[in-house]
Amino acid sequence: MAMTNIMVDLETLDTKASAVILSIGACRFDENEIDNDGFYRVITIQSCIDEGRTISGSTLKWWMDQSERAKAVLNDPAAIPLEDALNDLRAWIGPANLKTAQPWGNSARFDLGILEHAYGRQELPWMFYNEKCFRMLKSGGKVPKPPNALAHNALFDAIAQAQHVQAIWKAIGK
Repeated sequence: MAMTNIMVDLETLDTKASAVILSIGACRFDENEIDNDGFYRVITIQSCIDEGRTISGSTLKWWMDQSERAKAVLNDPAAIPLEDALNDLRAWIGPANLKTAQPWGNSARFDLGILEHAYGRQELPWMFYNEKCFRMLKSGGKVPKPPNALAHNALFDAIAQAQHVQAIWKAIGK
């Protein structure tokens, strides 16, 4: 089976669709394998603000309570403009995979909804009807969550979520 499943995770400064996006992480996976190299981009806060994206006080306060390692995303010197990150994600998914890519979000309307808003009038790099909701899948709560090497890092979160999907699929015999 080709790795058409793509777990997507965002770190943001708001919970609305218009949120400032701090970072995008994604990894391809199937029942047995995960592309641990995946995709990771840190985004400049100013480029998001310039696009009219939003920051909430409660989310900003939440970030201040996180580990120093997690908060490093706020001042990462490798940060790039939002438009560049979105173009890189589109290229990483690949135009040939437009109809087959199955993006997952925790929930689909958070991560994927924020990306849909950020892409604006541009075509998404996947078909909306292929979106999957990790939150719904894990809601049974019977399969333990695997450890995460670095919580609140978009790539590490995406990998941990993909591992959780694999564990659930194994438990239900997929």
